[in-house]
Amino acid sequence: MTAANSPAKAADAAVLAALDERLADRPARRRPLRLGVVTKVDRLPPPLVGPPYSLEPPSTAKEQAIAGAVEYARESLPGLVDAVPVVAEAGRLWNIDAGLLPRLLTGLDDARQIALLRGFEQARQPERFRTTLAKAGSAVGQLTRAWLRSREATRSADEVAPSSASQ
Repeated sequence: MTAANSPAKAADAAVLAALDERLADRPARRRPLRLGVVTKVDRLPPPLVGPPYSLEPPSTAKEQAIAGAVEYARESLPGLVDAVPVVAEAGRLWNIDAGLLPRLLTGLDDARQIALLRGFEQARQPERFRTTLAKAGSAVGQLTRAWLRSREATRSADEVAPSSASQ
């Protein structure tokens, strides 16, 4: 998940690179589907233009901004199979059923498709769906922070090791 209204994608790319490193040591593991979910597209300029949007082809300034944000996510986050724009706020959902869900399903086996569809059916109430997306975003944030802390610890250990060896 990445916010359309934030150009900062380096931390997301670093998490994907760390995932690649971990999976390189485990060739038997199935690689996860890498689908970018570009959130907050309704906050892109011009303001006060709400969903629904038509992206095939983008014709308004807002739709062109959304298409640009999706393309930027694809370019900035290596290894994505695709990126899907969504709006997922209380009382405002756009492109979940028509865009995100079908794209998620194409990358999953039958059992995972059924489990995902059941989860979405249970989360149909907007509040539960928003909570589910918030939890997913929180998990990504926690993973990113943990990865950054481990990188910092590695750097600190590398800086300490040479100075203690020279004494």
